[in-house]
Amino acid sequence: MKILLLAAALFSALSAAPASPGEKTDLQELFRSLDRVIARSGEYTARRESRIDSLKRALTRDGLSLRERFDLTERLAENYNSYQSDFALLYLRRTLALAEETGDNDLIMRARSGIALCYSLGGRFYEAEEILSGIRDTVHVSRRALQSYYVARHRMNRELYALTEPGERRDLFRRREHYYAVSAEEIGNPVHPGTQRELARHGLPRSGHRAWQLGKADYDRYDLFIGMDRENLRRMERIFGGDPLHKIALLMAYTGEPREIEDPWYTDRYDVVYDEVDAGCEALLNELEQERRIKGKHYE
Repeated sequence: MKILLLAAALFSALSAAPASPGEKTDLQELFRSLDRVIARSGEYTARRESRIDSLKRALTRDGLSLRERFDLTERLAENYNSYQSDFALLYLRRTLALAEETGDNDLIMRARSGIALCYSLGGRFYEAEEILSGIRDTVHVSRRALQSYYVARHRMNRELYALTEPGERRDLFRRREHYYAVSAEEIGNPVHPGTQRELARHGLPRSGHRAWQLGKADYDRYDLFIGMDRENLRRMERIFGGDPLHKIALLMAYTGEPREIEDPWYTDRYDVVYDEVDAGCEALLNELEQERRIKGKHYE
């Protein structure tokens, strides 16, 4: 039905103005393509329904573990999500019930993120935010679970950006959309190849490091949180809900020149960034050593 409506609307819009012979040929080819898609729509629907029926039959098998039932129900929700949000929500809620029964925090996060994503796609942003705000621990979970969370956050901000009038609020949704998109891609990734090359040039080890997500509980675990730019500082404050003990700092502030360090992913100036980070770390270590001597403070 959506394809037929699209074809009708396109025909009305394009036939409103006269077309040249070349444009008529292009239009004829366009409509032939639409005809081919419409002709195969029944085949696509039948194939999708067959997958859904197969998953439903698999769910009726005896002896399934909770995890197997969760995986099958999650796949059913994913199949429904593209065209029947009500059924998708039904199966997503079932996945959440199964996840809570297992007590597995990974599965609970995946299920909740899936529900939030479905809400966002349907324009139900308050419900999506309520679900996502209930997810507290984003540290002690698997990469897949965290990616599900970030994808849901990304989609919500993307939809809000598209619906908001130009201005500061819309820009905020855009920045958040970009942040969560990058976060979803980077979790668990090794050191960037450009950084690895620069570290190798200085004879420094470059393996065994992975990107991981800061969580609210980390504020009580660590003494200092160092950011490269002010956006890093703002994001950390949002994650922690503030910085009452003044643990968050800009690296270059320790050098006496509190400027931001550029992101070499955009500039490709890994050598410049290395020199700045090196100077910042040296100044930070000097400050920590001075605190140790004066106040007897020890940092691990």
